[in-house]
Amino acid sequence: GGTGYLSRTASEFHLVARRALAHLDHKDCQNACYRCLKSYQNQRYHHLLEWPRIIPDLEVLAESAPQVQILDKRDSDSYKAWLEAYNQGFGSPLELAFGKLFAQYGFSPQKQFPIVLKEGGIPVSIADFAVPLTSNTF
Repeated sequence: GGTGYLSRTASEFHLVARRALAHLDHKDCQNACYRCLKSYQNQRYHHLLEWPRIIPDLEVLAESAPQVQILDKRDSDSYKAWLEAYNQGFGSPLELAFGKLFAQYGFSPQKQFPIVLKEGGIPVSIADFAVPLTSNTF
């Protein structure tokens, strides 16, 4: 069920970055190929795949292990912040903070905006904030 997977990945993220660098280090591939990034499932995005763009970031991440950050009171005792966010139609306390900042500057995007691929279809995702031009269909 993934128990412990996220904390292990976070604590060993430098090793994940190193493995990604090793995976991308192969001959005869300029941007992306079926050996490194392309697959049948992501074929609609093949034109966007360019592994050389992420190499500098992966190199920085691979240099050293992540540092553990101590949670502050707001992080460890946050159920009230979550309830406040939900009551105001936001998905998280961070979204609520952004919503308040947007309101301060007179910007009013729609919150929790469903994204559907075809008219009448079920949402494939929900955008935290959106400024739809005409519809939420892509």
